[in-house]
Amino acid sequence: PEGDEEKEDWYKAQSLMHLEIRRRYTVAGRIEPARRTVMAKFPLEQRHFLPIVRNSPFVQNGYHLTFSLGFARLWQGDFVSAARLLIPQLENAIRYVLKNANAHSAKMMSDLTQDDRSLSSLLHHMREEMDKIFGVDLIHEVDLLFNYRPGPALRHEAAHGKMTDGHCYSSDAIYA
Repeated sequence: PEGDEEKEDWYKAQSLMHLEIRRRYTVAGRIEPARRTVMAKFPLEQRHFLPIVRNSPFVQNGYHLTFSLGFARLWQGDFVSAARLLIPQLENAIRYVLKNANAHSAKMMSDLTQDDRSLSSLLHHMREEMDKIFGVDLIHEVDLLFNYRPGPALRHEAAHGKMTDGHCYSSDAIYA
């Protein structure tokens, strides 16, 4: 590919196929066996995740119950509830981490009010800051998994009510 934008799209398309296979193997070979083994010995509940999310720099005050419930449902195998609780939280959690790193993610509107950037806008306008904070590989995967089309675009699917119950059981959603 010739231009910078063409190179980026080509690279994303090539990565998408590889990462989709990797996510399937990770879910089937690591996440599911670990989840089943742990739940067979230690039935986890929401209360077990509260101390973890309370101490996470990713989870803002006021969201602890949502995250802990989402993680409990994930470990319990209720992927519909987990996806519907956790996927919509990603965008705000990223903005929260950026804010704590003094990388302000708000945009100025024409009426001089401020508005939060969407995930696609964050990836477009604040990619360098996000790469520094989260790492290039993780942000690349967040882009491909939650934002990029023709990828799964889980953020868009969940936000616009297009994520079916069956999709919540996909490797992409469980991995996310």
